[in-house]
Amino acid sequence: CALPILIGLFRPKSTKSGQPLATGFMRTIDLDTMIERLRAGGPDPITWLIGAGFSASAGIPLASGVCKRLLTFHYLQRQAMPPPYPGQKIKTWTESYIRPLLAWADKDDSKFEELADSARTWAKDQENLKDYLDDEQRLYARLFEELMLGPPSTQAFLSEIIRRSPGPNLAHRLLAHVLQNFPLWGHTVFTTNFDDLMIQSLMLAGHTGRIYGDIASKDEPENDPRVPQIAHLHGRHVGYNMRNSTGEILAPNLALENAFRRHVAESTLIVVGYGGWNDIAMKVLNESRSNAGAIRGNLY
Repeated sequence: CALPILIGLFRPKSTKSGQPLATGFMRTIDLDTMIERLRAGGPDPITWLIGAGFSASAGIPLASGVCKRLLTFHYLQRQAMPPPYPGQKIKTWTESYIRPLLAWADKDDSKFEELADSARTWAKDQENLKDYLDDEQRLYARLFEELMLGPPSTQAFLSEIIRRSPGPNLAHRLLAHVLQNFPLWGHTVFTTNFDDLMIQSLMLAGHTGRIYGDIASKDEPENDPRVPQIAHLHGRHVGYNMRNSTGEILAPNLALENAFRRHVAESTLIVVGYGGWNDIAMKVLNESRSNAGAIRGNLY
């Protein structure tokens, strides 16, 4: 549930908590060393940032997997091909067409990969797609811009992907335990994921929590909450405000951006399963590169 090797941005031992970090003071460490440093850090609070990699072992595909499914679905639709599974030719981005494709992709991986390769070859000749195929982030945004007819289509597609998950993995369950029972080790999770696996984990353990980012709101996660809190920086799959296209990802959300900036400035930040994106999280993290005082503790 955790990486054995981590990249850490540390303050020198001679630097006290609350003083600026030394710019560029980076080192690779193992998990035991990280835990020792956290224990030695005293009362400094911890904030968590989790990305798609955190939910991958729970059966939710990474961006590359989402792109592959989107492109294959579009290929079948545009070519008006009979699907390679029992069902009708794909006409619309609705659950009745999406669900059989996703079920087949999970059941027969080799045949799905063959069809996905054909879809990618076909896309190389499509003017609206061919220039994006070698850049995963740009392709992801482009597919949602070009293929989806609006928020309902996006919600239907991503919700079907997420509903196929068997549930929270061990990492979700352990982090939920930390949030509820060891608040100094983190009471707030910021996530770029659309899934509900963190709040599900809290509820399975008999706990509760507050959720931010699933609807348009000016509410901000608190720095010292009474219950665990989960902030969805890209929205949740149950709503119509998910951020996928370039315009959506770049659109300002000052409430969540300021909240994340404030948490980063006043705590140690642990990042798991987030590889970087042109989004709120990366914008705030990049600020620490030019502003040594932008983060109070360490960055793992």
